[in-house]
Amino acid sequence: GIHIKAYTAVEIARFAQNENASVSDVLAKLKTAGLQSLTGGGAELFSARMRKKFCPTKISPETWLSIHHAAHKLGLSSNATMLYGLGESPKEITDHLLSLRNMQDVSKGFSCFIPLAYQPARDNNKERGPSPLENLRIIALARLVLDNFPHIKAYWPMIGTETAAAGLSWGADDLDGTLGEEKIAHAGAAKSPASLNHKMMQKTIRLGGFTPVERDGAFHTN
Repeated sequence: GIHIKAYTAVEIARFAQNENASVSDVLAKLKTAGLQSLTGGGAELFSARMRKKFCPTKISPETWLSIHHAAHKLGLSSNATMLYGLGESPKEITDHLLSLRNMQDVSKGFSCFIPLAYQPARDNNKERGPSPLENLRIIALARLVLDNFPHIKAYWPMIGTETAAAGLSWGADDLDGTLGEEKIAHAGAAKSPASLNHKMMQKTIRLGGFTPVERDGAFHTN
């Protein structure tokens, strides 16, 4: 009865390379084994300028999109992400969102968009992550541009619980799930909690003025 969401497009690409198989074959075998959806990791920012600076060896945006498209064709859903706060331009942000929107028009397999705020690792005035208002603006922009995405997530591990709660009024409708120990954002010195249990999740949602509703991995509610 558990929904299995696993692997990024980067990992799927590596599996295909290691097995000398096509991406579709790898995804089909994983689906047979029980996989139901892909995570949205590895997209970073589609901007060629930003990728050259921050992740030059990662799979290309075209490859990332093609892997998710292949998953959608097989009936697997997936998330989509965008890393922001790297010094990118407004156009680079909107170009990323429009690429996702255009893919969704074709494949209709994305279930949720997750904006990921850059975590600076060093706490000084020259290198900081996005402000709470900047985080909320990204959520609002995503909700306006990605009108074909059913869900927008306010990802509390990277923006904090208070901003995430406010994000529910700025276009988000999801806060992610409970986590036992979040490590990725906190490796970058995130100041958010490293975990959030069921009761704290409910408290955070009520803080934003909304009623908590529990969902499964496929966004089905009781």
